[in-house]
Amino acid sequence: MSTSTKQLGVLLLLQLVLTLLGWAIAEGWLYMIQISGWDIGWLLTKDLQSIKEFYPNYYWTIYVLARFIRFGVPLIFLAGCLGIPSWRSFIKQHTCSVWDKQWSLVSGTVVPLVTSLTLALTLYFLFRPYSIEPFQFQLLLSRAFLGVNVLNALLVALFSRRQLWKTLEDFLFEPQMPHALAITRILIFLFISSLYWMRFDGSNLGQLPRAHLPGMGWLIDILPISPDIYQWFCMVGGLFAFMVAIGFKTRLFLVLNAITIFYVAAVPHFFGKLAHEQMIIWVSWILAFSPCYDVFSVDAARKPAIEAVAKPLYGFHLKVIWLHFGIVYFFAGYFKLWICGFDWSLTNSMINQVQIEWFEHFDKLSVLRVDKFPVLLKFLGTAVIFFELAFVFMLFNRKWKWASVVGALTMHNMLGVIMYISFRRMLQTFYLVFIPWNEILQRLGKIPIWREQRTQPISWLRPVLLGPLFILSMNIIYGVFNLSSYPFSVYPVYAEIVLDNVRYFEYRIRNHGYEDINVWNEGKKHGFKWESYSRGEYHIIRTWKGSGQLDTSGVQTLWKRWRLDVPILEDIDSVDVYVVERPLAPEKAEERLSEEYLMSIYK
Repeated sequence: MSTSTKQLGVLLLLQLVLTLLGWAIAEGWLYMIQISGWDIGWLLTKDLQSIKEFYPNYYWTIYVLARFIRFGVPLIFLAGCLGIPSWRSFIKQHTCSVWDKQWSLVSGTVVPLVTSLTLALTLYFLFRPYSIEPFQFQLLLSRAFLGVNVLNALLVALFSRRQLWKTLEDFLFEPQMPHALAITRILIFLFISSLYWMRFDGSNLGQLPRAHLPGMGWLIDILPISPDIYQWFCMVGGLFAFMVAIGFKTRLFLVLNAITIFYVAAVPHFFGKLAHEQMIIWVSWILAFSPCYDVFSVDAARKPAIEAVAKPLYGFHLKVIWLHFGIVYFFAGYFKLWICGFDWSLTNSMINQVQIEWFEHFDKLSVLRVDKFPVLLKFLGTAVIFFELAFVFMLFNRKWKWASVVGALTMHNMLGVIMYISFRRMLQTFYLVFIPWNEILQRLGKIPIWREQRTQPISWLRPVLLGPLFILSMNIIYGVFNLSSYPFSVYPVYAEIVLDNVRYFEYRIRNHGYEDINVWNEGKKHGFKWESYSRGEYHIIRTWKGSGQLDTSGVQTLWKRWRLDVPILEDIDSVDVYVVERPLAPEKAEERLSEEYLMSIYK
């Protein structure tokens, strides 16, 4: 028997022992407590407020200790089990010369990731069906998986920082001809100009109360907002963006557009419903720091003819935009596992997530009834999570980059067909930053092929670099804390376990002569975007059911959105609001499991 085979056998045995210990601690002791009736079982499972009622002097100590015993100890054992491949890789790195053939970034990060994932899913299928608290067990398992791989990545970054720094510099500052950046400027700002002229929806500005966003409450309170001001910003913004597109006094109009695009894109989301269109702000701001007008612009034509040459700066700003796509997807995948665990995709929640989108589009069924193929749907859901986690890392490899781009566009358009979530207007449009215009022009013989590598050191303290890096850093911070705001934000993570049944508001009109109007059908007829506000209903209902406290102003605001967007409801004076529960399954759409009177609203 070879030495490597023996080592593998020892590792598998050690993982098995740690797994059994983790299982015994996470499940066995809880089972013993339940059948023995010990009081400690109560302490280990109750929340802070319940413990405080009985132990007012030591409740924090008891709570922390109980949570450590209940979750911390099993988590340590599970993390130890899943982390063995990372430990082996880390030890191997330090027993050989730095970055030689025996150790690489792939073997040091990807191999432990795949190994720990395989083991985590094996433990999930083996132990979850027999767990006393299945959801908590699998959540510990998914967080252990995330924890050991984040720790491994940090160790790699620490001990291989020189190689990683060189990889990052080579990625960001690969010399490029200026033409790709210029063509991207033209296309993006023609698109932005068209958005200005089509008017972002500002007709209802000022009719709903302003709502604070993380880090922006102070500005939302003082910013002047009205339909007239908004229309003025749209008109001048369209002019500014067009001037940038043709490249006339580009630097000036890039700065002016940076101001107007923030107002026009952000202001409609200061009234309690935040839709994610931040990408248009990020791209506009990043390009405002770029030399995107050195060719294909009026400014360039007015200068003496200078031969265009490849420079590191011509690719930097596009690469920073690429990284923004990476962090959008990474945090979406990360929080699915952190908040929901593997149950997000491997239980009926995956099917329900599809069906709830149909429900929120007034029971509009997709032509692809993927809910009829639950095993396939769960597999695809799991694949989505790990594709989201891997996207940003695939960008650093030329071949894998194209796989990630094509995969992401395919994913978005499939979700558009199945769940009506495509992000087509904003996110997909900006994928044009990945088009290799320089390579296309070189193949056509329009520009010379540049093969010389960067030799001069990069000065990171230049504003042209610090600006885009600051924008990227702020979005990473907002992503880490899962904060949605403007202009910096995490994008939707869709990290929620969706149950088989749904509770929602039903409005019954009380006005004499209008009682027969079906609000749901009228919203469907007029194309009301109920899916944009339904999650607010769910939150209000959950809070009301859990604490007994009803957000009456929130209910009134949601009803006002219906009145503003559905013409026949504009003059309705009063409605009764009910909470109705029904199954999500389309075949059971007509069933009503319950209905409860909530409140009445008077105009």
